[in-house]
Formats: sequence, structure tokens, C-alpha cells
Amino acid sequence: MKLSEHMLKRVEGNKEKIGQLLLQYTSLTEKQLDEALEIQKESGMLIGEILLKKNYIHPHDIIKVICHQVDIPYMSEISVEKIEPNITLELPINYAKHHELIPFEVTEDQVKLLITDPFNFDAINDIQEIFKRRIKIFVAAPLKIADAINKVYEKANRNLVDSLEDEFDAGDI
Repeated sequence: MKLSEHMLKRVEGNKEKIGQLLLQYTSLTEKQLDEALEIQKESGMLIGEILLKKNYIHPHDIIKVICHQVDIPYMSEISVEKIEPNITLELPINYAKHHELIPFEVTEDQVKLLITDPFNFDAINDIQEIFKRRIKIFVAAPLKIADAINKVYEKANRNLVDSLEDEFDAGDI
């Protein structure tokens, strides 16, 4: 996942709050944050960039914090078994993997979409076009979404094979 410059700047917009959120929602320590703030005073670099370069946080940690700032739900765990595999039939697995996204619930008027980058507007618009419904975004970590994609698509393929076998068996009678 690429962390775009505008995301880092959004993090910069509220340094105290960002620092507190990073302390609250990541493994960042007060000592590490203080060190990064000192480096920032000397270098003028973005606090998020400093924390990333020092490996005190991961790129997705910044997204998690931004989600809290802009009220986008962040899911730590994904209930893969609750995702209906047939909702992925219109979405190629390579697309889902490339854009790190998976729809997990479809209603008459909306699709709930898990995605790693809530600012990937092209992919979000694509999903809206495919499903012809409004999109409600939820964010999760890349590994969680990759695991969900693999499990849900595997289940969808298994269902497809089972239905083809049933049709073939019915034809034998």
C-alpha cells in the first residue's frame, strides 16, 4: 500500500491530536513520539514521515488514525464466515487483490465495502458502478483484507463447482 503525501499532510493538520491518537491506537510510545517531535523541530519533516522512517509505526497505522479522525469505521477483525460469497461474483479476484478491497454486505441501496485505503476513490467509484448502489466504506488492515479475499473467493469457487456438479449429476439421470 502506498501512503500518499496528502495522507501525511492530513495527519500533520492536527499534531497534538495525531500524536495522542497514534499513542492510543498503535504501539507508539511517548518516548518515541517525543523523539520524533524533536526531529521534526530540527528538520521540518512531517511527523508521520519521521515515525515511518524510524519504524515506530506502520503505514497502515496512519490510515487507522485518519479513520478515527474522519469517522470512517475501522475493523480490527473481519467475520469472513458472514460474508456471502455470491456478492463477489461481479468482481474479479485480481481486482479485489490489487485494490485491497472486498464487498461484505449488499442491501437494496448500499454496498458495505472493506478497503485498506479509504482515499482510493477510483476503486470506490468502480465498485459503485459495478453494484449500482451507494458505498459505505469500512477500513481494515491489508493482511486482514487479503485473508478475507482468499477465503471468500475460495468459498465462492467451491459453491460454483458444487452447483456445476449438481447440474452434471442431474443431467445423468
